[in-house]
Amino acid sequence: MKRTLLAAALAACLPGSLFAATPPATRTDGRPQAEAIAPGNATAEVDATAATTPPAAVVDMAAVRVDGAAAASGSHALAQLERRHAGAVTEVLGAESMSANGDSDAAAALKRVTGLSLVDSQYVYVRGLGERYSSVLLNGARVPSPDPTRRVVPLDLFPTAVLDSALIHKSTSAEQPGHFGGGTVHLRTRRYPLDFTASLGIVGKYDSRATAENGLTHDGGQRDWTGFGVGGRELPPILRPGASGRPIAATSPLNPDGLSAAELEQLGEQVASGSGYRADRGRLDPGAGISASIGDSWALGADGRIGFLAALRHESMWDRHAEQRATYAASNDGLQQADALAVDVSRQAIDASGFFSAGVDFGAGQQLGLTHMLLRQSEDEVKLARGESENQLLERYQLRWVENRLRWDQLTGSHALPGYATLEWQFADARAERDEPNTRRWRRDDDDRDGDYAFSDRTDSNSQTAAQLADDVRDWSVRVSLPVDFSADVSTQFALGRAVLSRQRDARMRTFAFDGELAPALSPLPQDALLTPDTIGPGGLVLEETTLPTDNYRATQSLDAWYVEVDTSVAATWRLLLGLRAEHDRQHVVTADPTNPTAAPVRAHIDRRDLLPSLALTWSPDERNQWRLAYASSLSRPDFRELSPAPFLDPQLDLITVGNPRLKTTTIRHLDLRWEHYFSEQESASIGVFHKHFENPIEKTFSAGGSTQFINLRNALSARVYGVELDWQKSLAAATDWPGFGRLPLAWDNYYLAANYARIESRVTLDPAATSQTRSRRPLQGASPYVANLRLGWRGDPRGSSWALLFNMSGERIARAGVAGQPDVYEQALPQLDFVYRLDVGAHADWRLKLGNLLDSAVEYRQGEETTRRYHKGRRIDIGFTWRF
Repeated sequence: MKRTLLAAALAACLPGSLFAATPPATRTDGRPQAEAIAPGNATAEVDATAATTPPAAVVDMAAVRVDGAAAASGSHALAQLERRHAGAVTEVLGAESMSANGDSDAAAALKRVTGLSLVDSQYVYVRGLGERYSSVLLNGARVPSPDPTRRVVPLDLFPTAVLDSALIHKSTSAEQPGHFGGGTVHLRTRRYPLDFTASLGIVGKYDSRATAENGLTHDGGQRDWTGFGVGGRELPPILRPGASGRPIAATSPLNPDGLSAAELEQLGEQVASGSGYRADRGRLDPGAGISASIGDSWALGADGRIGFLAALRHESMWDRHAEQRATYAASNDGLQQADALAVDVSRQAIDASGFFSAGVDFGAGQQLGLTHMLLRQSEDEVKLARGESENQLLERYQLRWVENRLRWDQLTGSHALPGYATLEWQFADARAERDEPNTRRWRRDDDDRDGDYAFSDRTDSNSQTAAQLADDVRDWSVRVSLPVDFSADVSTQFALGRAVLSRQRDARMRTFAFDGELAPALSPLPQDALLTPDTIGPGGLVLEETTLPTDNYRATQSLDAWYVEVDTSVAATWRLLLGLRAEHDRQHVVTADPTNPTAAPVRAHIDRRDLLPSLALTWSPDERNQWRLAYASSLSRPDFRELSPAPFLDPQLDLITVGNPRLKTTTIRHLDLRWEHYFSEQESASIGVFHKHFENPIEKTFSAGGSTQFINLRNALSARVYGVELDWQKSLAAATDWPGFGRLPLAWDNYYLAANYARIESRVTLDPAATSQTRSRRPLQGASPYVANLRLGWRGDPRGSSWALLFNMSGERIARAGVAGQPDVYEQALPQLDFVYRLDVGAHADWRLKLGNLLDSAVEYRQGEETTRRYHKGRRIDIGFTWRF
């Protein structure tokens, strides 16, 4: 039997090889079972018959001795093989590709994948479907979210330095969670290396619209650069979220437990003296980062191995943009401008991460693994909006510090059992936290239109908000699989699995404002000079609590699942994967007013059982071609806050959102057909079509209550999404035969071209009687009609140097549905062009250069013919140096 060097090395080094006649056993974290055996580069000098593999997964062949490099975990070759031999429609992005593309976080890396689009630099939409229909797994377990109003996980939280690969499941199977819409992003962390490795890296960052520019700044504290800035900003203990006690209000006949005037004055002075209200201007520093890693492994007995990998990273970067905003109202003469604001925003992002992975291979198919990860993402934002709103000239200021944290602990195991059965399990304990210690917002008005702005006496004149969120997840699963040979040509693997999810979320928020009267001579003073002991107290400004009764909630979820799968291969030509998953979901949400313990809380509850079938058929007529057909049924459940009728403020849209306890779970039917052609281990082409039908999709509908606009959550009647996906990855070796190209002194086999394109159509049908939206039939919110990627690169230099030119573009998509006759607001298509270059200098060091967003096209939102938002992100230059010990 003929095999390439790579194929032989993989077959020898990886038990349950992807080249086996029967697909390999799959771990509960989604990896091929043997991946932990070869997590790094290694030189293979092995006997291919020595691998411990159940007979059903063995290809009969004579002993082969191979001297070469085994494919590294995370390599492009291994990612391509895993994509080819997956049971369903799957994309795989390896660490090697992420590095070659110069992407520093998972969100940026995933936008290169066919059919995936990136929204707000954080969220990945699969096949044009929004955050509601995309889910995230980490090593096979579900990830908690730090977002207080959504289940979505910001993927820029995950640095690519700790990732081995990412799977994008576009069709689901019984092993996957039943909550599945556009797809599931499955991130997998790195494992220990086979040999000692250590590295130290530094990076400098430049932004054309921020670095050395005169941006907005705020003196928050000496520790801000570390990303630990909460301590210097916190409100007095009695005002913090979760603090028990009397509401912050004056004593009155209706509030006999209120605070005295002296107590309120003292508390107001404490708040004013500890907060800081000064927004300055200064030159913004360039970004910088440092990273380090170390890992090693050692032989354990005759057949075992034990090892570890640890990594640290810290980076900071300023981002600034000047934005033009406008709002419009419908009239008989078309859209009429209502507001026009010039918004200047400066943000400093500080990312820090710590990662530790350890594993033990005892031999004879017995493996254990441990992963610990701590990710932190802090953001310091200063914003000034100046212009006209409702015929009033005004200035709005905002000082905001937010810290997002994710702690992740996971144990995994894989154990060979008698009779060639395999037991795999994982247990994950994770906690996502969000801390917003003291966001200050204030407004100043120019009533006389003379250029002099003064303290506003309107209801939105000033506020201070403190918010905290904790989302705890415990996720465990177990899977038992048994391979059975019915004949020489028919082999089947039976699998039975159980998965249990327990989730608890506690979201707390408190808001305060200074209210009262000021002497006319004091109003023009800046905010930091205005809020002083001389102005705070009786007859002046008094601190009062403006927390809404619905700003705080607690929620729990218990999800219990069983599944069975039958995976049958016939003559290495046909493969049929049948599965059935049963899920029992229980959610409970309690919204309570922390300042009024006697008030009855608002409760919402869901208790539902579902059976979800799935089927995937693969036909491989020859070694190069493969056809896939997949069908599945899945769900999209309402999130915690959406089930409660208590209104809450959506912090992303600044609109009051009203939940709906009568929301129905969305049911989805999926159909996929794809042809794949493999030119080689690293080259392929594919064409796929898909169709999704939604019953009772949950949509945000907008309605007006007086001058205030609300978001309501309702089930639409139906929706469907369908499209075509094209993908091409191939070297340009054939260019030597093209007219004129063969004469060029270039090693064309070192050049490659990768391109993908997805055309996506979506339609949602709303009940006209239940919404005031302009259109009852329109595309889904956030769905791009097309996503395109193009990558031209060079690699293969003996020293490992490479370069790549990358282009990405997503079509215009609805950012906000129009109401009351107004057109929808569309985010316009945004072309992006990046260039990445890596230069290896010797055996231990390399330089990296990334030129990001070279086109610097405008980010633009349009409503009909009018522009509602417009700004530029700026061009980026990153220069990094890594030393490998």
